[in-house]
Amino acid sequence: MIAVNTTMAAATASMTALFIIYAKTKRFDLGMALNGALAGLVAITAPCAWVASWAAVIIGIISGIVMVVGVFSLEALKVDNPVGAVSVHGFNGLWGLLAVVVLVLCLTGLMAVSSVSAEEKEKPSADFAVDILSQYVWRGYALSRDSAVFQPSMTVSYMGFSVNVWGNYDTDHNNPFSPPQGGAEWNETDFTLSYGRELYSGEIIKSFSVDLGTIYYALDGVYDSWELYGGFGVDVNYLTASVTAYREASHYPGWWLQVGIGRSFAMPFANATLDLGNDYVFQFSEDAAAYPDPDDPTKSFDGPLAGHIYASMSFPVYKYVTITPRIGFWYALGGDSTDLIDGLSWDEDHNHIYRGVNVSFAF
Repeated sequence: MIAVNTTMAAATASMTALFIIYAKTKRFDLGMALNGALAGLVAITAPCAWVASWAAVIIGIISGIVMVVGVFSLEALKVDNPVGAVSVHGFNGLWGLLAVVVLVLCLTGLMAVSSVSAEEKEKPSADFAVDILSQYVWRGYALSRDSAVFQPSMTVSYMGFSVNVWGNYDTDHNNPFSPPQGGAEWNETDFTLSYGRELYSGEIIKSFSVDLGTIYYALDGVYDSWELYGGFGVDVNYLTASVTAYREASHYPGWWLQVGIGRSFAMPFANATLDLGNDYVFQFSEDAAAYPDPDDPTKSFDGPLAGHIYASMSFPVYKYVTITPRIGFWYALGGDSTDLIDGLSWDEDHNHIYRGVNVSFAF
């Protein structure tokens, strides 16, 4: 088991690092792949005799991400890091020690529910989905122009932990800030690690849950981004509400706050569900170069940024397949946000209507 875990962690870490680098640079980097393998070996050293093979795979995936994020973060901070040694041995040595604690907690949780019947035990789940949309809008900013986008994603979840890989394929890449223009291009790959847990359930408040995680944005043509986030959600009868705070941890420093409400309705046909919602995004940037205040470009933007109204209807068409048409409207919240979104959106507009469809396969 020790040999299997060690090999699995090294292999998955190497492949993860290779995938991230290819998504960012459009070329395979042997040096980063080897560093990924070393990072996996470092991270699995402490827990190799105590974890199952599936846990070794998760440790390897995370160690590959930690290594790549560490390399680029230290480079951005102008910290000397020869051959990525600090990222491989320092950061992943720390992650390996934390992995022991995290996985012991998971095993403790499994032992606590060992008396539960097999039917009631939580099983690993996977979801493969793709969005086909008329425009890509991120927190109010349009990141595509006059082109359809394909956004595939894959999520694996177990015991509250989730790993997600998401990408954006622009059928006609027209970024006015990053020539050359035109042509189809895969221009973004995101990696998300998260943990969610329900803390309370009752009659009036059906559910109160928390969610913690990190997102690494591998971007084409600009610096990558890395966020940490935490939030909570409340389900009160038919109304749901959520609050999530995001902190940029590498480039583009600053905070984001997203507040949302929504409601779901069971339709009297085809087992369909109608979802309606409204989100508001607030931005508190610390980077005047990336998000300047329109009134004073030497200062960074702070304040309400954008609102988002959306509607979708889910149709289960098979045991594992769901098709969800959707439409949404992003709009600036007025004042300086209008000028900021105008200036940074690829279509030079502050209001954006998008439509499309999501197809998901859940197992």
